[in-house]
Amino acid sequence: MLNQVNPLIPDICPHCDGVRKFSSFHTPNCPARREVYYPTQIYPGLWVGSVETRRDPRFTAVVSILTEGEMSYFRQVEMPKCRMYHVDHADRSAGLIAKLTDAYKFVDEARAEDNNYNVLFHCGAGASRSTSALIGYAITRGLDNLSDAFENMIAKRPLAMNMWDGFAEELRKVSEGLPK
Repeated sequence: MLNQVNPLIPDICPHCDGVRKFSSFHTPNCPARREVYYPTQIYPGLWVGSVETRRDPRFTAVVSILTEGEMSYFRQVEMPKCRMYHVDHADRSAGLIAKLTDAYKFVDEARAEDNNYNVLFHCGAGASRSTSALIGYAITRGLDNLSDAFENMIAKRPLAMNMWDGFAEELRKVSEGLPK
């Protein structure tokens, strides 16, 4: 069943029939409950994950989407030993996609410099800001159209069902403004 507010995000988990946004409604083995601890490759060399996953040595570049307060709080989580680009943005607040232009250029440069690139987009939990940012990158770079990008993201990282509907709406507007 599709979400009535945003039809790109399902209301029911495709893995366990749990209700979206209520992790306690998911079965204990549902990937939507346990994947927060692991990065997920969505497109070749393009990953999404939580703040804890940024220490993974396979990443050649990291886009970190956290507020300054979160950056301070998560200082105990080892910083990546690669290039990092920080976007200061709170979850569930408007304007994220508009802030990502320079982050996307950073990712383009990282991909151009290294054929074996592995770029991580991360936020606190790897569910909303980072998934939105990677979908935005995919649609603006022609890797996918909007509906396929959402479907791909949710199939590979069910936690993305917890994306804030406002970010999904921002992505829809960006998609509508792209050349056909």
